[in-house]
Amino acid sequence: MLGAIRHKGFIPWDDDADIAMLREDYDKFKLHMDELDPSVCYFQDHDTDPNYFWGYGKLRRTGTKYVRVGQEHLQCKTGIFIDIFSMDDVPLSTVGQVFQDFRCFCLRKILGLEVGKYSQKGFMKVWYSLLSHIPQSFAFKRLERYAKKSGNGTPNKVRTLTFPAVGKLYHRSEKLADRYGMPKKWFLERAEYEFEGIMLYDTKDYDAI
Repeated sequence: MLGAIRHKGFIPWDDDADIAMLREDYDKFKLHMDELDPSVCYFQDHDTDPNYFWGYGKLRRTGTKYVRVGQEHLQCKTGIFIDIFSMDDVPLSTVGQVFQDFRCFCLRKILGLEVGKYSQKGFMKVWYSLLSHIPQSFAFKRLERYAKKSGNGTPNKVRTLTFPAVGKLYHRSEKLADRYGMPKKWFLERAEYEFEGIMLYDTKDYDAI
């Protein structure tokens, strides 16, 4: 978003790009992923790659290889990618949001156990090794329950449940009620912006982000 507004493309010193969409739209996208040209790219999540344990999808470039430091031992497919985040509903109450955030933190750690037990040291390495006996399917099933409660027509704010809440990462000075979710209208009320010579959709209210 920042790159599109300021530079009509990538920020000169940052080549990272992410895609985020509401849960309903994310699920619709997955229904059409077989229309992607496999010689160009493919969609990856736990459903398409059982050895992939992150709670969001990736669009990977076919024929490339990219492995993060500390993840060399993982068996999932690799390659240059763009993260595709699903935005799920958070509870309406602040207490519910705090509880959900803690629960999702725990589920996220279960999904990342295969990385943590190798990359961490000392007590945390032992802790991750013990937790690694919990099957990832336990976490995926509980995340699926949250996903089924999400809808484009609900008044709830949204976030990616398997990624730290944006308000906790970048807006800690904000009041507690604003830390755990983003307004759903950011994803429903959209406009087209130029990005590297093509037109892409993003929120109309970009000043609020």
